[in-house]
Amino acid sequence: MEKKTYTFEEAQNATLEYFGGDALAARVWANKYAMKDSAGNIYEETPRDMHWRIANEIARVEAKYPNGLTAQQLFDLLDHFKYIVPQGSPMTGIGNDFQVASLSNCFVIGMDGKQRVTISVEGDLRGTFDELHESDISVEIKKFRKKRSLDANAYAGKTNTYTVRAYNSTGQSYCYQTGVSAVYVPSTKLLSIGNNVGGIRINWSRQSGVSNYIIYRKFAGQGSWHQIAKVSGYVSSYLDKTVSSNTCYSYTVKAVVGSASGAYNQSGLTETYVSAPTVSVYNITNGVAIKWAHSSYADNFRIYRKTNGGSWQLIKIANSNDTVYYDKAVTRGTSYTYTVRASYKNVLSSYDPAGKAIISIDAPLTIKAENRVSGAMVSWNKCAGAQGYYVYRKTSGGSWVRIATVSGISNLQYLDTKAQSGTTYYYTVRAYNGSALSTYDTAGKSLLFLYTPRLVSAESTRNGVVINYTKSANCDGYYIYRKTPGSGWVRIKHVYGANNVSFTDTRAEKGTTYIYTVKAFKGSAMSGYFANGIEIKDKY
Repeated sequence: MEKKTYTFEEAQNATLEYFGGDALAARVWANKYAMKDSAGNIYEETPRDMHWRIANEIARVEAKYPNGLTAQQLFDLLDHFKYIVPQGSPMTGIGNDFQVASLSNCFVIGMDGKQRVTISVEGDLRGTFDELHESDISVEIKKFRKKRSLDANAYAGKTNTYTVRAYNSTGQSYCYQTGVSAVYVPSTKLLSIGNNVGGIRINWSRQSGVSNYIIYRKFAGQGSWHQIAKVSGYVSSYLDKTVSSNTCYSYTVKAVVGSASGAYNQSGLTETYVSAPTVSVYNITNGVAIKWAHSSYADNFRIYRKTNGGSWQLIKIANSNDTVYYDKAVTRGTSYTYTVRASYKNVLSSYDPAGKAIISIDAPLTIKAENRVSGAMVSWNKCAGAQGYYVYRKTSGGSWVRIATVSGISNLQYLDTKAQSGTTYYYTVRAYNGSALSTYDTAGKSLLFLYTPRLVSAESTRNGVVINYTKSANCDGYYIYRKTPGSGWVRIKHVYGANNVSFTDTRAEKGTTYIYTVKAFKGSAMSGYFANGIEIKDKY
């Protein structure tokens, strides 16, 4: 069975947590002591794996002798370097089937009297040599510079080289001339965290010389850190969009220079993500409606409003089951902007800072549709806050189609000259102001449109006055009207059949002047008519 391998970064990150955030210890272990093959492939993720390897190998030999220690007993002695601390070569070589390695290592020979060892290091390595204080060797830590000292004024990204010189009582000493080099990477200071549109945003203090920042996340109070992003060293903020609403997350950030990484805040910053509601607004008959998406987790919703140049004002706290609020405290013709925040366990969601803007407009409430001589006349009432009006038309079962734009708040009629005779139409009207629209009558006003018959001729004959007129398509017939000058119209006959386009008035009186006009009809619907009619004097 092929043994699992790890990348250097995977081993270093896991070991970083093992050593409680000690970046130097994690890097040294992954570099020098994790089990590798001759090609450099890493087969251990943390020192825990190494200690099990050593324990299993020693237990294999112990089993040959009476009262030998078990692998578990050996592991308990080795775990976290508690009681048995192997040296470098044994840590690397014991149980390593991939390479042939020496298990020999240098060790300290005891001396009479308390000896003094001076260890020259750079930077803050407090705690690294604490165990030496329990031995017969006194420890003095001081700075020793080869390229530049690492102090409070150090620059990130610079390489520093270290060595250690030991002295005995006779003054003999030895120094590893090549030394060990390390790049200084500053720890990352976390500044703030909060809900943002689409996710949680974390901010940190950016340091010069850093090549990248790695962002880690975990569920608050549980689990281990997991890398979720790597960003440029010029960035000081990150928006995590891979979050789930009403879930609490912790975040931390680590600076990186090349392959070296700095310390990080192990506690991190914590925030509960509450998704920002998606908001829409529209005019209603007596105000403005603000609508948002339902959330099964929100405790309540907070509706904010502002006018141009103003600041957000809380106008309503809606219940968790509400998805719409009707703002009736509006002035027609005024532009309002709305936004909504969800609240979950006293944590407020982010919100759309631009908001949704709308101009409050009255709706046309009184709409009429009538047949006229030249077409279908649509009329409506004046609407406060309007710049003009859109006229819509549809047939039965169809969809609304805008057929006209009428500019001006006081222009309240539109003549539809493209209507077809015998067709039933529905008309509705919306007021507009810029991109804002009023509500509208969704049912609309119906009209069976009929062409108005045009009066062709009137002739006095011995049989009466003969009236000729044009055909109105798809009608049931015609109504004939007559009057004398100065009087009102009187319907004197209805003629059935759309093709019957002539009528003889046999009751006309000789010497009397008459005026005639005609309307087409279909059911109860009637066309328009020519108000002036056609005038003739009966001669017979």
